[in-house]
Parts: sequence; structure tokens; C-alpha cells
Amino acid sequence: MSAAIALTGMAALGSPTSSVAALSSRGAAVSTAAPSASGVTVQRAAASGCNTRLAGTTTRRAPGSGRTVALTFDDSSATDMTSVLKILRRYGVRATFFDIGSEDAKMPAVVSAAARDGHLVEPHTWNHVYPSKANGNWSVPYLTREITTTANQQQRLTGRRPCFFRPPGGNMNNVPATTRALGLQNVLWSVDSRDWSEQRQLTRTATAGIVRRATDLRYAVDRNHPIVLMHAGKMSPEPKGHTFSDRPNTVAALPAVIEWYRARGYRFVAMDGTSGLVRP
Repeated sequence: MSAAIALTGMAALGSPTSSVAALSSRGAAVSTAAPSASGVTVQRAAASGCNTRLAGTTTRRAPGSGRTVALTFDDSSATDMTSVLKILRRYGVRATFFDIGSEDAKMPAVVSAAARDGHLVEPHTWNHVYPSKANGNWSVPYLTREITTTANQQQRLTGRRPCFFRPPGGNMNNVPATTRALGLQNVLWSVDSRDWSEQRQLTRTATAGIVRRATDLRYAVDRNHPIVLMHAGKMSPEPKGHTFSDRPNTVAALPAVIEWYRARGYRFVAMDGTSGLVRP
């Protein structure tokens, strides 16, 4: 099996600047250990499920053969993620959620429900702070704490070790070096719905705009394998008035987005290539 990183020796669910919990991969066998630059003990473990040959690489392409599309949702909050999950269940669509650790801590039942349906829940940092506002402009130790604390919590909530990471805002400063060490692949996007820019009021115009942008493949690196960026909440640092916390227009647009891709022969996949939902 391939090597992955686990950080140990600190308490669960704490701030990444003060605590990092052990990442106990299912079936993992610990081998060597060494202190990281941040003073946290770093252990290499044989982890199941992640293709660590892709660790540190960046993709904008949905996996799988034939026509595939990956719906991805950033910045989940309990209300909007719950609404999105209901729609995905109705259509039998599997997706990938890139969540903020501090928000997942507030909604453990929602995160666990997403995993039971078969969706992936992956780290998007703990605090969603952009490099210019962060410690050391996203130093490797800072990113390691942000990603690993979030991944540890997500594994406890989902029973699955995260394999992917999406950096807030698509910023890549020190990201490849960090995720290479952590055994994660970076996931950006090739289709941007720009739903974050819509007002919190539900309107036909805003909903139609999201549908139009989420199905616009002109700039996709591979039109047969788009990764669509949407949001199930707000954690971006822009003030309210520029971005809004409520996503009623995203929720309203999602059925039409699904129907558009399905009518054109696309298969919906999570970023690990799996599709369909887990039925009880």
C-alpha cells in the first residue's frame, strides 16, 4: 500500500493551532515517525483507499470512462447541505463535498448522513482563511494543521479517510508540497457556477444564472469530464453584500443542472470515480 501522513498527539475537535487528533486509517500500519516543522509528530502509515501516486497533483477533470461529471459543493452549512442531500437522493446522484472543519463540527449528523448515502466529504481547511490573512502566507506547517485536523474529524464522522483536498479560492501557495506529504490529491474545477455571487433572495433570474453557468462547458479542460463548482454554504472571507451565507438559488438550480447533464449522457461521479447512492 502507499504511504500517507497521520498527525498524532493532540486532542480531537480542537483548533488546528492548538490541537491535531490522530488520523487512524482503517487497516493502517504505522511505520516510521518524525517531528514536522511545526513540532507535531508526523507518522507514515499504510492507508487504504487513496491513490497516493496522485498525491500532490492537481486535477480539473472528473474521473471515469465515457462522459462523466463531478458535482462538487464547497463550504457546507447544515441547512443548505441538508437541502442539497435531499435533491441528490431524489436523483440518485453521488457528489463530493469539500467542507470546512469548523463547520462540520457543528453538524456531525449531517456529515455522517452524507457519507451513508455514499458521498465523499473532503477537507477544505479548518478555517477557510486566504493566504494573505493566514500564518506565513499558508506555510506548510499551517496548511498541514488546517488540512489534517479537518481530515481527522471527517474520518471520525464518515468512517472513511479523505483522499482529496480543495484549497479555498483555488489558491495553491505551498499546497502541492503539503498534500504530497499528506497523500492527498488537489481538486480544482473546470466549470464555475459562481453561485456564491448570488443574493440570498430566491429569484428566477438568479436560479437561471446558476444553471446557465453550471452547464457552460466552453472553458472546461475536458468537456467529457467536467468538475462543477457549487456551494452549500458560505465561508469565504468577503463581507456580506458580496457573498451570502444562504444558498436558496443553488438549491433551486440543482435539479435543472442534474437534468441537463443527464439528458446529455453524463454519468455523475464522486472524485474517486464511484457513482450512484448507497441504499439502505
